[in-house]
Amino acid sequence: MSKYDVVLIRNILYFGIITIIGCLLPPLLRLLSAPPGLVVRLPSVATAVPLLIFNLMYPRIRREATGKPMPKRVYIDLGLVYAAAALLAANAIGAPFGASLALHAVGITTTLVATFVAFLFGLDLLPTEPARPVEGMNEQTQEQSQPRKGRRRAG
Repeated sequence: MSKYDVVLIRNILYFGIITIIGCLLPPLLRLLSAPPGLVVRLPSVATAVPLLIFNLMYPRIRREATGKPMPKRVYIDLGLVYAAAALLAANAIGAPFGASLALHAVGITTTLVATFVAFLFGLDLLPTEPARPVEGMNEQTQEQSQPRKGRRRAG
């Protein structure tokens, strides 16, 4: 596994968890009898902030993993994530349309689409990215591929 593989898997899991949290928070807050304004706004903030943090850190993380700048098409995915985060942030503050669960759902759906696009881009990039093994992975792989001495076959 290359460092890029690890980054890709981590990113997909990160986006998946953010999407799940964003989907589950409104009904959970409603079941806990939270005020309607909180049911709409808190999940939008809880989703927008991690998305913005991810987008700001991703170019550096990707460069460290691959040793190369991002391909231009990856900026499409980052743009989708920024759009989702902006929509969710606007929903959280109630501007310009007022806070609603419908806008929250559009932001979450955009996040899910961005996750899918990132996955597709990642699959296409994997064969072309130079392998930069995770520290310690080469030794483990070599040990597993070598037959063990002193082992007897049954039979």
